[in-house]
Amino acid sequence: MKKKGITLVGVLVVIAVIVLFLMQSTEVFAQELCDFSGTAESVIKGNASDSGLIYHVPGEGSYEGTQIDESKGERWFCTEQEAVNAGWRPTEYRASQGGVPEPEPTFESQPLVCDFSENTQLLIKGNVSSNGLIYHVPGDSSYSKTTIDPEKGERWFCQERQALRMNWRPTQQRVNRAFSHTFQQGYSGPEVKYLQVVLNWLGFTIAQSGLGSLGNETEYFDALTRGALQRFQESHVPSKLLSSGIAGPLTRAKLAQLLRVTADPAAPIDELYECVGSQDSWLGSATSGPYTHMTMGPRQDFQKGYIALLGDQFYAYHNPPDATTLDTFLAPQKPICVVEWAPRSAKRTIANTYNRIGGQLTNVSAQNNMDAEVVLGVWSVESSSLGGFGGSPDPSDPGQNPRPTIRVETHWLCWNIWGKTACDSNHESQSTFRKYFRYTTTSNAQRVCWSGNCPVNGPYGAANGWKVFHSSQTQEYNVRDFAVQKLTDGDATKKELVYRSMSVGGPQIMGFEYWRLGYSSAEEMFQKFSKAEFNQVKGFFDFMNSKCLLDSTTQKCVKYLIEYGREKNWAYVAWLYNGAKPGTQDNETWKNRFIAAYIAAREVLASN
Repeated sequence: MKKKGITLVGVLVVIAVIVLFLMQSTEVFAQELCDFSGTAESVIKGNASDSGLIYHVPGEGSYEGTQIDESKGERWFCTEQEAVNAGWRPTEYRASQGGVPEPEPTFESQPLVCDFSENTQLLIKGNVSSNGLIYHVPGDSSYSKTTIDPEKGERWFCQERQALRMNWRPTQQRVNRAFSHTFQQGYSGPEVKYLQVVLNWLGFTIAQSGLGSLGNETEYFDALTRGALQRFQESHVPSKLLSSGIAGPLTRAKLAQLLRVTADPAAPIDELYECVGSQDSWLGSATSGPYTHMTMGPRQDFQKGYIALLGDQFYAYHNPPDATTLDTFLAPQKPICVVEWAPRSAKRTIANTYNRIGGQLTNVSAQNNMDAEVVLGVWSVESSSLGGFGGSPDPSDPGQNPRPTIRVETHWLCWNIWGKTACDSNHESQSTFRKYFRYTTTSNAQRVCWSGNCPVNGPYGAANGWKVFHSSQTQEYNVRDFAVQKLTDGDATKKELVYRSMSVGGPQIMGFEYWRLGYSSAEEMFQKFSKAEFNQVKGFFDFMNSKCLLDSTTQKCVKYLIEYGREKNWAYVAWLYNGAKPGTQDNETWKNRFIAAYIAAREVLASN
């Protein structure tokens, strides 16, 4: 019995020792794999202040009062060695106790390809400021003004991936420059390399080795980059963003948000972006979402949709897509918000257009490998501040909904009904036309005679009954209806010819081009454009992809209009879009308008 009792006591002692060892080991293990959420008491606090990067250990008087703001680059550490390796230094109290570990050589702390002592103008500057740990790259306006104080924990970096991995964040200017426009597979440029760096940093590895791998990022958007971006999209915004593999506006906003740039945080994907400022800060009536032509106001759930690769509208909370939804287009995730632009200036017009349809326009532009600024510039020139729905409401419409912007061309009225030869020769067959309309291709000289008793051969002034009508959408629609009444004799075929004689919508596509957009008639095109501006955006690209410069001898296609748009060959864009042949004064005028609008569009989008 005694032997048995000793054995039992021995067992109990052994168990107690094991439990004590496990408790101690668990404490050590918990410290090594500690909780970064701040709930564990054993973690070390890394604080960024005017004094630099300082870490605080449990037991110090400053420990309890130190708060961690991760948006400023402040962070938790499990061990002092980890904090020191990352470039942080102890408080004066902790340093006075001794035993502070020396920094260990790590991948992040050592030069990668550059020498920190030479060519400093090519290096990246890590600055500790009130905004946290911010790095500045050559090209940032702040770069030359930023000085490095090693005593504060400030430092040089060779590559951006090194700065990101050590929890430093880029300037807002750097992010804006990298994510300023949509790009996709096949695109090449420095923004692609930055995208690869960020995706690798976030854990969505481009490649395990070779091109695209960590430290071997490239400027080419290949299939591997697309795959990594799709994984990112599926992981971060599955309910809002189709995994298209395109770096569109929602994707770029989410990437910027994850970079946690504190100077101007990206709009949260799941929240309505609000513009800070006066009530006048929103441009036009499209304040924060898709402009609904049924209500003349914005939808507040504009972040619930996305344009698919084929240009179809999908809604995150409608499966299958709700075809009855009135707002069948998508506004940008973050609207333009600038107050100083004049109400009817080109920039404000462009911003207003972007705020209505920038999401769809940007994505479809990317699908067609064309800069969105080109599209915005063309729309600005063609429909000015009126946009896609500048038309006055139909008096018979109880809802008083605005109609598409139109422009009736009197010379096309004559050409479509009687033929160009007859109109040019003043043939008697078009005398009915001459009774009510002035025949001229000069826009500011086109007139209407409401009475039918105006002098046919002029003068064409208001005193003689000839009235201008291009200055008002109400007048444009009155002229359309007047032409149907006076020139068609109730013939439906001739009515169709009137619709072919006017340009429609934001892109101001002439009615006789209806077949290029896949419609059976010009009137059908008008009706589709009346339903939503979404159809106008789609129609614009259908037109650009089908309009072609023909060889004068073979009548074969030489080059499509969209190709001239990609090249920004404005002389040929003006020729195919507006009929102004290169070398003429008319072409020079249109070309200069497009160039000015394109430059304005670039400046507008850069401000966002």
